[in-house]
Amino acid sequence: MRILVVDVNTEYKNTMYRLIYNSIPLVSETKFFGPGFVSREILEEGIGTYLTREQEFDAIIIGMNFIYSCSQAEHMLQSNCLDVHRNTLPYYKLYDASQFCKTIFEQLINWKHGCKIIFNYADSFTMPLKNYLFLEEMIEKGFYILSWPLEMLQNYSRQTLSKHKNMTNHARTMADKYGDRYIPILWTAIQANELYFGDLSNRKYDFNVPGNLAKSYYPERLAMKKNLVEAGYEQWDYNPYEKLTPLGLDRKHLGWYEFHNPVDKAMSFFLGKTKVIYSKPKIEYIAACRENYLESLRNSKCAVVEGGIGKFLVRKYFEACANGAVLVCMEAAGLESMGFKKNKTMIMYREAELGELKKKIKNNLSVYQEIADNGRKLIMDKHLFYHRVNSMKMTIETINSGKYRGAYWSEGDYILL
Repeated sequence: MRILVVDVNTEYKNTMYRLIYNSIPLVSETKFFGPGFVSREILEEGIGTYLTREQEFDAIIIGMNFIYSCSQAEHMLQSNCLDVHRNTLPYYKLYDASQFCKTIFEQLINWKHGCKIIFNYADSFTMPLKNYLFLEEMIEKGFYILSWPLEMLQNYSRQTLSKHKNMTNHARTMADKYGDRYIPILWTAIQANELYFGDLSNRKYDFNVPGNLAKSYYPERLAMKKNLVEAGYEQWDYNPYEKLTPLGLDRKHLGWYEFHNPVDKAMSFFLGKTKVIYSKPKIEYIAACRENYLESLRNSKCAVVEGGIGKFLVRKYFEACANGAVLVCMEAAGLESMGFKKNKTMIMYREAELGELKKKIKNNLSVYQEIADNGRKLIMDKHLFYHRVNSMKMTIETINSGKYRGAYWSEGDYILL
């Protein structure tokens, strides 16, 4: 099988968006095209010339960051080229993206060979209406949409949508409406070097609440940390990721950032992070942040995880298990469909039980060690990036044979209809 990935060459601070791209070559011959992936000379030749020279691909996968970078999409989509460039590690020139992405995409719309897939890796629970309408138009033009599994997409109540103005049900509507053009592959997964096998008895900290503590998206996490402190737990309490989040810029850590000029740095001291001021975390702090995050999981007996205002099955559910911590979590859509089982691979978070949990783990360490081991085994058996790209390969084969009718998840398995 031959697959062409078309995107702008970027990487997020937490790496998860790049990892699935890195895994596709494990199951197919894979080429990459777009700003940062190929030379400027090849971009100038155009993707039509490139496709003719490379001959036929079984599938062309087009990333959303590439589409955000198309000038004709800026009035149609929530994000744009500048946002992508500022909030990622860009391995391309902004000028190249703004100049070439539009032409490339226009040629791809008319390309007739192989199935064409738009990889929508944007957050599902905040999909704006204009993004939904854009993707719907692409479906009508013959594209498939690869995005979040239906089992993970909730129908939020009017009360919830009213409370959180940026939340929508558009992603769920799309998955429901276009089942035979919708590929529900969960691209959140684990790579082999993220697995850790240290047992619970050697871990210094009782608990860890990993991830961003921004109140606007994750209000429960701050409450969790407070409850753990009140219960007397020793917990991992150093989280540099908070300082690197695109949601804010800490004045005490301006040295962690690169600025376009001294004026931007001075303005950032007073205004924080804004769209009119260029500020980007330095690579050395991003690297330290990544390693610190993994160490926080490897040194904690339990990781307390929740999915934010969308009650979404975020990657931390998988990362906690992969690193051998006991997953203590709040409910999220798709938990059972992805193979997580109460008291077998995880335990559910209950505030009233916090005061007793430390004693329970100490007195029944083997029981909780088994839960941690089961959680890691679930990841190894069903949630590595290899599993995701193998599902992708099977789906493309089914599409090209004319037999694709959709897919669903059951107990961690991806099942074609």
